Amino acid sequence: MVEETLAALAVSGGTAVVAAMATDAWQSARDGVVRLFRREGQDRQEEIQRQLESDNTLVAEAGDTGLRPAMAQVWQARLGSLLSSDPEAEGELRSLLHDLGHGVGDGRRPVVQIIRAEGNGQANGVMFGNLTAYKGTSRQETPPAQGEPGDRESAR
Repeated sequence: MVEETLAALAVSGGTAVVAAMATDAWQSARDGVVRLFRREGQDRQEEIQRQLESDNTLVAEAGDTGLRPAMAQVWQARLGSLLSSDPEAEGELRSLLHDLGHGVGDGRRPVVQIIRAEGNGQANGVMFGNLTAYKGTSRQETPPAQGEPGDRESAR
């Protein structure tokens, strides 16, 4: 249960950090993440700072190209690794997320969007301007309407 909680926290953290990129909340987010990684030593902290700056530049230059979701996964993994090696970082990450909640996305809290399609349902979701569509995997064969290709009556 503790591992699941830390994994969920890492997901929220990675998502929030990337959401803050190229926004007014960026400096606060960057500083908070760099502070988190001080636990792994000065060299690692400097490496994280360089990576954050590089990623922020990529996001700013790329605009809305779908880069953010992939980048969020990378930061989720980095934060997950940190939390695994030092579970005491949990409180500091939670505090950072709370602070960022008032500055990310025009003052709105970062959100995780879960969309599910079941049966023959279809669900669409948009986050960071990208549209991702999922369709349920259950396929129920329906006979074609009269007069449509495949209809035995019309094929004769």
